[in-house]
Amino acid sequence: MVEGTESAPSVEPVSPAAPIAPIVAAPVRSRPGWVKPLIAIAAFVVVLTVASTAAVLVVGGPGRTNYASGTPQAAFLNFADAVQRNDWATAGGLLSTGLKDRGIDAQSAAGFLNVGGGMTVSIDSSAGSGDRVTLYVSFQMGTGSVIPPYSAYGMSSSVDMVRESDGWKLDSQVGPGGK
Repeated sequence: MVEGTESAPSVEPVSPAAPIAPIVAAPVRSRPGWVKPLIAIAAFVVVLTVASTAAVLVVGGPGRTNYASGTPQAAFLNFADAVQRNDWATAGGLLSTGLKDRGIDAQSAAGFLNVGGGMTVSIDSSAGSGDRVTLYVSFQMGTGSVIPPYSAYGMSSSVDMVRESDGWKLDSQVGPGGK
């Protein structure tokens, strides 16, 4: 029998692994010099926006004039405000007897004032005297922004007002062909 002369494989000693260095965060760098002025400008814009919005809410939007109580202009603006608040009882109380006799309710008389909020109503002029006055009014819808879905559009129309025993009342529908 022959014995093998093969030698057992030699095992080399294994050295221990090198220790892993801890991860150190990069040093915090200061912000570039333009960040602080940018934050100040943004804060100023926010404050200015809030202040101008508050001023419009307190004083009224563009083109809105406060008319003396008891005038046809004030009565029409009260009607427009009631419609925009969906206060149909108040709006109905501002319709003339003649309009009601023709079967027209406040929602029908409101015409396109009924399309939703965000409409500015202004009175351009008036004609007539005594117990009947025609108001020439303008309506602007939208914001006037240059961004497409928020563009403004306007329209002009006339409305008839009549004085009844309890004050001025709307005597025509609002909008084109509203007689």
